[in-house]
Order: sequence, then C-alpha cells, then structure tokens
Amino acid sequence: MLVFASSPMVRWGEMRTVLSVLIVVVAVQFAIPVPPQKKSYPSPSPYFNWTHNFSLELAHLAFDHAAAAYSPTPKPCLEPYGSKLIKRVAIPCDRVWDECWAFVSLSKEWIVVSFRGTVNRLQLTIEILDDVLFPKSSFEAGGAVVHYFSAAFSTVWPELNATIADLKEVYPNRSLLFTGHSLGGALASLASTQFAFDHKDSVNSSELLLVTFGQPRVGNMDYSVAHDRLVPNSWRIVHAKDLVAHIPSCYISLWSRKCSSYHNHATYHHGTEIWFPDDMSPGSMFRICTGRPTNEDSNCSDAYYYNMNITEHIFYFDVHVSEYGINGCRNVSRTLSMRGNRTPKFKEDGF
Repeated sequence: MLVFASSPMVRWGEMRTVLSVLIVVVAVQFAIPVPPQKKSYPSPSPYFNWTHNFSLELAHLAFDHAAAAYSPTPKPCLEPYGSKLIKRVAIPCDRVWDECWAFVSLSKEWIVVSFRGTVNRLQLTIEILDDVLFPKSSFEAGGAVVHYFSAAFSTVWPELNATIADLKEVYPNRSLLFTGHSLGGALASLASTQFAFDHKDSVNSSELLLVTFGQPRVGNMDYSVAHDRLVPNSWRIVHAKDLVAHIPSCYISLWSRKCSSYHNHATYHHGTEIWFPDDMSPGSMFRICTGRPTNEDSNCSDAYYYNMNITEHIFYFDVHVSEYGINGCRNVSRTLSMRGNRTPKFKEDGF
C-alpha cells in the first residue's frame, strides 16, 4: 500500500515520478524489437490460410527467377530448374520510356511469372514523384494502388495475361508463381491479384503463390485485404533495414509508432513478411512475421523506422541482385558480398 504525504505538492511529485516510470516502461516495450532466437517462427496467426508452407527452397527458386528478369537472356538462370522460357516482354511503361521487363517460364512443377525491378535513378525518381503528385488509382480486384505501379502494370499486363491463362489451362496441375525484386515485386503483386480475381472460378487459390524481394508498399488497406483474400500464399522477403520495403510510407500512429490500418488513404503492406534481420548467407536466421499489426509486424523490419539503407535492398542472399541475374545466376556470383568494399550505385542494368 502506498501512503502519500499530506502536502499536495509532495503528493503530486510522487505521483508524477510513478507515472514517468510507467511511461518509460511502456515506451521501452514498444521501442525494442524482439530478436529472433531460432531458425524460423511458425505462424500462430488465425488471419492466414496458407496451403503452401514457406520454405527456403521456394525462396531460392523465386529469387533466381526474380534476378533473371534483369537479364535480356534469362535462360541461364532457368536451366538449373528445368524451366523453359515461354515468353519475354520489354515494353516502355512510363513517361520517359523506361522499359518494364517480364517473362513467363514453364517447368515440370511451376509456371513462373517474373518482373524486373527499378533500373536507374530517373525511374526511381518518377516512382516517388508519382506517389506524391498523383492520387492512387482504383484497382479492379479491390482497393487503390500507387499511380506509377498501376500505370506500369496496365502497360505490361496485356502482353502476359493470355499466355499465363493458356498455360494454366493446358497445365492445370502446375502451381503458378509470381515474383520480382523491388519494382518487380510491386508488379508481381498486382499481377497475382489481378489473375486470381479474373480466374477465381477456375483457379484454386492454393495453386497460386507470390514471393517478392524488397517489395515497396503497393496499395491502400483495401487493396491489402483484397490481395490477402485472393492470394493467401503471399510472402514478402525483406533483408534487414531495406529502405524500399518501407516506401511509400504507411500511416504511423503517433502513440504506438506502428503502421495503422485505420487510414485507408495511406499505403499498407499485404502478405506475410519474411524478415532476415542480419545477412542472408546460408544458415542465417529469419522470422515469419505474423504479429501485430497484421502484415506490418512491429517486431520485424517495421521496428527500425530509422537508419534504413539502400545497400540491403540491392543485395539479397549475399549477391547483388541485378548483377547476379545478368551473369546467368552462376554460383560464382554468390561470392559477391554486401559486406565488402562495394559502393551501391545505379546502373543501366539495375541498381
């Protein structure tokens, strides 16, 4: 039992001390992320309906196909998986004629659709400015999405849609995987959502997967809900403090410092984050992020709202993503380490 002195000033001083301690305790609880203690965390969440469990084998398959999209000749990256290149497109997709690249491949188990990421400073600048200057675009499958992503998708999707649908009809037992890095991840998100929406009566959601790398936020909360309903097997792999995975910004609650799902005008992530808090070398720990807020787990990469960087965006699985893809996904490329004396830079073939 607490007994306060009779003086009102003394009583208020003691109460203020107690309140200050409580505030500090609460602040520390919110501010300190819990580090992963084991290889991976199974999902305890009732909000997901996975029919495929996340695996590193799946992640590496998706990664090699995502990296291959940076190459004008993706075949060398596909050959180890027995994949055959079915179609490749390269089409101007913004106002300065930057090209969007994508391809469709076929193997004994998979139909893979992969999109190339951002390739130069000008393209990245336009992506950012479009989000600031233009309202989000309504998306047929649900919600609203970033203007640049919508415009680019509307340009490239008609070149791919029929090919994917035909392959799925001819090979109904093969799972359909959408993937991409950076901007490519955003386009893969829209493609998977649109395809699932268009074919919801003929394609089981268990046969359709999305795995992206360093994907930016694509749309608002309504889009996030629509995507998660249509594509329940959806994973966003994030490397440590990758900056791009946190743009455009969500609406951050001033009280909790967490992304809020109650403001539909802001962007909000979809799918389950797979977070590698340190490097991504073989044996590295990762976390399957199913905590709160849903899809924006504050104990994963969202815990670091400062000190983000671009280096951890261009390096995944310890290789420079675009260089790895352009070099044919050769094993020797995996010796390229982000820990070395390498200066992140934009190149015409990737940044």
